Amino acid sequence: MRKVTGLVLAVGAVIAPLAIAQASTEVMRIAANNTFANAVSTDPATGSSIGVFVTRQKGDQGGPVDTIFFVISSASGEFLFGGGTLPQGAFHVDAHSASLDVAVSDIAFTSQAGEIPPDGAISIDWQATDVTRTSGSTKFEFGNVKVNFVGTGASSPAEITGTVLGASLISPTGDLTSLHQGTIIVTKDE
Repeated sequence: MRKVTGLVLAVGAVIAPLAIAQASTEVMRIAANNTFANAVSTDPATGSSIGVFVTRQKGDQGGPVDTIFFVISSASGEFLFGGGTLPQGAFHVDAHSASLDVAVSDIAFTSQAGEIPPDGAISIDWQATDVTRTSGSTKFEFGNVKVNFVGTGASSPAEITGTVLGASLISPTGDLTSLHQGTIIVTKDE
């Protein structure tokens, strides 16, 4: 379910403008060559949750662009989140593992809410435990908008350790996912 949710979130920003467009048929093709690492932790004693989602997008020119989105929520409903671009060298990933070590002050935030400590840090290690390879296409329909992911990929559940803003991840779950040679095709019919 996490994998499907991640794919839906990844194209949400693309689908929304297309869904309200007035043309009778539109087609949008987006190259996909991305790597994702995520970690989610819930403390059973307090009910607080932490989620960290990192994406590496390989561009046509220049090096990769690494982004992060993290959210921390408490059982009482308080939360904070932040999202933005990571500095070069903060995120390392290969087919079997990934690591993230970043000072919060080094993230180029594009969105945030709540009191994020400026002297905080996020440090997480992922170690793949298995791999599932996929090839072909996955289709989603949202009313008259259709999204088709075509290509190959791999998803690996991971053993995860780390801290987020001083809080240790407790029994975290997550994975490493790669989309290779992929295309996201979005169509809208009137």
